Amino acid sequence: MNLGDLQFAQRYPFSGTARKIVNETGLNLQDVSEAVAERAQKIILAAAKQQKYDPQIGNYEELLQDDVLAFPVAKILLSIIAKPELYSKFANMFAKYSFISLQEETDETLCDIAKDLGIIIKFSGNPEEFTEIGMLQYLSADFREDFMKLANQRLEKGKIILSKNEFVRFLSQAIYRKIFSSLPTDTKQIPNSFKTIANSLSKQAFSESFQAFNAKLSGNIKADAFPPCISELYAKMLSGVNLNHTERFTLATFLVSVGMGTEQIIAIFRNAPNFNEKISRYQIERIAGNGKQNANYSPASCAKMKSYKLCIRNGELCGNVKHPMQFYRNRAFKK
Repeated sequence: MNLGDLQFAQRYPFSGTARKIVNETGLNLQDVSEAVAERAQKIILAAAKQQKYDPQIGNYEELLQDDVLAFPVAKILLSIIAKPELYSKFANMFAKYSFISLQEETDETLCDIAKDLGIIIKFSGNPEEFTEIGMLQYLSADFREDFMKLANQRLEKGKIILSKNEFVRFLSQAIYRKIFSSLPTDTKQIPNSFKTIANSLSKQAFSESFQAFNAKLSGNIKADAFPPCISELYAKMLSGVNLNHTERFTLATFLVSVGMGTEQIIAIFRNAPNFNEKISRYQIERIAGNGKQNANYSPASCAKMKSYKLCIRNGELCGNVKHPMQFYRNRAFKK
């Protein structure tokens, strides 16, 4: 391996180049170096706290190699922890870092990375019409941002035309999907030492966030009175699961209706992997009626929740109620 390959693999530890380096080093899980193990743990905790990926700086081969080897070790530890919300944060951290790195790459390197990800493109080199991508392949990226959705793209003969900037955004989302879908890995033959580390990491990654955000529920709001459907969404959001638009809207309308303030809701939504405070604040304030006493939007009924496929066990846990707010009032104000 040469220095250039190591530097590339450090930037893109999910790449074929990185996998080749891992294979060449003969990574032995029974004898992982302390430096690699510590690096893997730092990466996981950074992801859990939604911090930026911070690769080790320097051209020393040993430092670069430690970062490359730490990636598969981190994936093993994540798989033992077995929390999908942490998989999402981990994948999102590397996707965000890749988005920045990709902007500095040559056109040829961008095309090579696309090929490595299994993406078939037609390259033009024109910054405004940089690539053509098949519609189905584009949809597989599953964009949540409105500006990247299919309806807002240029479509010609079944192909999506992307500018260079849009293509870089597409690649970063493809990287997210690649990393997320690669988890969990097989953990059947993993040494016990990994399980010990994973248990410690799990406590660090989750206990602090739950304690902090449960403490924010003050006053008359009672989380233990939330109906099962809302409790599920609330727990997922606290844990960093990337809820879709319907799930976020449903949770926000309910929280507004039980009297939670905008700042409290934003603090909870801050756990989302792709949190954007400006957009979240606008949407939540709109749901709340721009600060007016009565909300513009009412929470979804039980029938609506079933149509959204958000109802838990077809309502059998809720008794004879027709609305999540009815469940909450019955529990919260029970004499």
